[in-house]
Amino acid sequence: MAVKILKFGATWCNACNQADKYLDRTSGDRELEVQKIDVDASEELAVKYNIRSIPTFVAVKPNGDIVGTIVGFDSKKLEEFFENVKRK
Repeated sequence: MAVKILKFGATWCNACNQADKYLDRTSGDRELEVQKIDVDASEELAVKYNIRSIPTFVAVKPNGDIVGTIVGFDSKKLEEFFENVKRK
């Protein structure tokens, strides 16, 4: 099984909403599963992954190992991040 991306955000966060729109628009172009997590509704997960800013993207292997993290939304940097974690 491949690496999964956890995207931490909130409904009130403008950058998170922009990231969500981008992810929805480009979902067919990537081989990675992206799970969107609202930090307000899932505080325990946000604490577990030490989320300090949103949006934050965390790449997780099936065994739970974190293989990468990127904070903020920049479409080019995010696509580079996706490409790098696909190889892990």
